[in-house]
Parts: sequence; structure tokens; C-alpha cells
Amino acid sequence: MSPVSSVYAWALGAEAARLSPEVREYALGADPVTRAAGAGSGVFAVAGSKHRALSRLLRPVVGPSLLLDRHEADVPFTVVNQPGEDGRGRPTLSAIRMFRFRGATRFFVDTLSAGPRPGTLRNRVGARGLVEIRLRCTVGPGGSLRLDGEQSALRLGRLRLPLPRLLGVDIAVEDGWDASTGERTVSVLGTNPLLGTVIEYRGRFSYAWG
Repeated sequence: MSPVSSVYAWALGAEAARLSPEVREYALGADPVTRAAGAGSGVFAVAGSKHRALSRLLRPVVGPSLLLDRHEADVPFTVVNQPGEDGRGRPTLSAIRMFRFRGATRFFVDTLSAGPRPGTLRNRVGARGLVEIRLRCTVGPGGSLRLDGEQSALRLGRLRLPLPRLLGVDIAVEDGWDASTGERTVSVLGTNPLLGTVIEYRGRFSYAWG
């Protein structure tokens, strides 16, 4: 078993010490022995995609639990994060997010694993894991955790096909802490040069490991 329990600790290295205590608890909080899952719940101020028709069109290609065909305000959500290991004993983190839109529930799943170089992660998104986004992992202002997309690709078995920027998605993620309210915060924005914003969600939540 890897001595590093968190995929974020693996990517950040010594930089992890710069995370705020609350964000560090969230990002590095998995028990290194039990690898217990973490669960959170909250409300997104806004969530989904305005490209609903495109989401429905692409779903048969990329598979379920990836594209959101709703865009609403005040969306209750839950998330379950399950730490694990890859075939080389390095930490991974698989997440299941449930969006409770009005009249419909949608899921978004992904798995984070070690990237090709220090400071990077690979994110396989969707139930089939056909889409991979390489992320740069850094510590943001106020000790937040930031993930910024570097490259999108399609994964077909062991074959990795990088996508040109016009066909890819630029991702920006920030996990933070609002000291004024004592709440965890999250902001996710995915954009495409041609389509603009293709997915977004931002809100506040509570979270606990175990």
C-alpha cells in the first residue's frame, strides 16, 4: 500500500502544507490504512450545462454519468469520494456526484490518478472513462486547492488520443473554505473555445470522512 494516502498529496508534495487547515482536512483526510470513503452534501448556487441538446447527442458516444442535460439554480447535491490505488500502488480518488435537479436526478463520476509528472493528475471522467483530462494541481489564494486543465484526450483501451483544443474542454476547479460562514466551497467551470461554458457548478457543502 502506498504511504501517501491522498492523490492530492501525491501531486502537491511539500506544497500541500500551504493548503488552509480546512481544505487540507478535505483533500488529505483519507485514513491511510482503511481508505474510508468521504461523503458530502450541500447546494449548488448554479449547476449543469446550457448545451442540453448537445449533451443528449453525445451521451451514446461518451457514455453515462458525464454530461448534464439540465441547468438550474439552487440544486441540492451529494458527493461520495472513495480513495483507492492504481496498478502501481499509487493513490487514486473516485467520486460520484448526484445532482438533484427539479424533476430529474443526474450523476457525474470521475477518477483522479497520478499524472505524468510532479504536480499533475489524470482525470478519467464518465462511467466509461473514455474522456481523460490532464490537470495541474496547485495551491491557490487563501490556501485553496486548484485544478486547472492542461490537455483533453480520448482513451480507447491503452490508446490515448490527444484532442485539439477546439474539441477539448478547459477545466478550472477550486475547493476552498469560507471562514465567514464555516462552509466548504467548490467551483467547477468547463469551457470550450467554440461553445463557451459547457459545464459548471458552484456552491457550498459539508463533508466528513468515514
